[in-house]
Amino acid sequence: METVHTIVVGREAMGCRFEVIFNLLDNSVATSIGTDALNIIEHIEEQISVYRPSSEISGINESSSTRWHDLSPDVFDLLLLAKQLHSQTNGAFDVTTGPLIKAWGFLQKQGRTPSPEKLVEAVAYSGMKNVEFHEHEHKIRFQQPDVEINLGAIGKGWAIDKAIDHIDMEGIENFLIHGGHSSVRSRGT
Repeated sequence: METVHTIVVGREAMGCRFEVIFNLLDNSVATSIGTDALNIIEHIEEQISVYRPSSEISGINESSSTRWHDLSPDVFDLLLLAKQLHSQTNGAFDVTTGPLIKAWGFLQKQGRTPSPEKLVEAVAYSGMKNVEFHEHEHKIRFQQPDVEINLGAIGKGWAIDKAIDHIDMEGIENFLIHGGHSSVRSRGT
């Protein structure tokens, strides 16, 4: 009977612990593939995190302008997915809630109840109606200043999906990957 090896490769990213867990007969490639998958997740965090000043999303949010912003194809595709989900949920899913997140103090973990005036202002700057897409050139722009994107509701799951694409390309059939135990995908045994 052949021995199945359980290999766990982990790293901190996106404010939590990500782990890739493999059940393999041959464990010689697991660490390398797991590390590559985690590198993909870390790269995505560098692109989309509002907590990283150098991310593409932070750059757009900080500009507070209505000019066009060039995006990498992956980030643009993620925003298109967010736009599609916004439409499919009749606006219930919305990545432009940055002003609301700030008004309630969630970004700095200083929860507070905003004034009614602050809420009205924050709502005015929220909504995908405020984001214009130029699909052929991978560009977006805001229809008004002070719109902000926050991909916290979709980023972790999307990063896991991209890591799984890599694991699939390597031909691995038995694995589990999670981000902070709240976003989990698995395949096989």
